[in-house]
Amino acid sequence: MNCSAAARLGHNHAYLEWFGREPAAMLGVSMQDLLGEQVFALNEPYIRAALRGELQHFERTLTKADGSIGYALASYIPDVFEGKVRGFHVLVTDVSDIKQAELRMASLNRELEIKRQEAERATQAKSEFLSNMSHEIRTPMNGVLGLAYLLSKAELPNEATQLVRKLQSSGLTLQRILDDILDYAKIEASGMTLEMAEFDLLDMINNVSVMMEASAAAKNLELAISPPLFGMNHLIGDQVRLSQVVMNLVVNAIKFTKSGFVAFRISCLKKDDAEITLHFEVEDSGIGVSQEQIDKLFVPFQQADVSTTRQFGGTGLGLSISKRLLEMMGSTLQVQSELGQGSRFYFDVTFKRGTTRDALTIELRGLSVVIADDSEVSRDALRATA
Repeated sequence: MNCSAAARLGHNHAYLEWFGREPAAMLGVSMQDLLGEQVFALNEPYIRAALRGELQHFERTLTKADGSIGYALASYIPDVFEGKVRGFHVLVTDVSDIKQAELRMASLNRELEIKRQEAERATQAKSEFLSNMSHEIRTPMNGVLGLAYLLSKAELPNEATQLVRKLQSSGLTLQRILDDILDYAKIEASGMTLEMAEFDLLDMINNVSVMMEASAAAKNLELAISPPLFGMNHLIGDQVRLSQVVMNLVVNAIKFTKSGFVAFRISCLKKDDAEITLHFEVEDSGIGVSQEQIDKLFVPFQQADVSTTRQFGGTGLGLSISKRLLEMMGSTLQVQSELGQGSRFYFDVTFKRGTTRDALTIELRGLSVVIADDSEVSRDALRATA
């Protein structure tokens, strides 16, 4: 059967409008004449399949009589009589409006994707710039602090001495802010890696204690630190970044606690000859946060609310940085808190065990110890140590 000759057309009003023809002009017209050679060639496989008795459904694009592009869903339904195909019926649904909306949406999505990629590249460039500028920014800051320290050791009039102390205090505050911003930029630029080396956990805890003791004493807070049990000190990990996380948590606890205590505890969850998993937690009796505010705690550059920033200062980066560093260590920073009831931040980290072994004086084994302190938190810390 000749495909062109078999596909003679009947028509309706919509079909006439689509092709811009009068009813008389459609008499005896074949699909090949109506569609034109190019479009007919695209439809010919469906026509041949329909003439073999196979139902066809497909989408097609046509140029309307007014020159506009039209989109249609077409169905070729074979007309079978006494087992023979006499032709086929054509059902066409004009979906031009829907298709054009889809095309506009696809175009907008492509534009949005381009804009998103541009924004990501710009953010990455800024992060890399700050990360690369770390040395250039920290060096002059360290120089200012060094000069302030030298001045503090010189014999100066009392008024000048007070000014130097304020200079040192302001310089240290600025240094902490710069450190937070530069560390966050380095993490965002994927430029931070963990340095795995053996370290003494007890030394790290002692450093935290020495650095935080004055801040806690200035607010008349009880600072209770519970070190790990004997035999758990020598670990393999990044001491600098672990210390940074702990310091961030303890500094925050002291900052947001007006009275009472700040406790830092370490306990063992599990251990074997190769690895040990330690639980770290920092608890305070401070202002606490609501459940709604907890969701904002780990968002960069945000604190629980605007009044917190005004009253206590800070960049709002400390917890975000701590969270990201712990994720690099395979851990998760978690928090329990109620408004006005204090907070507890905690995380678990698994370390490989170091080769160094703790030495313990034999004479100390099995001794009974009396613990006397007016603070329950401190008694608990001393009991854990003993």
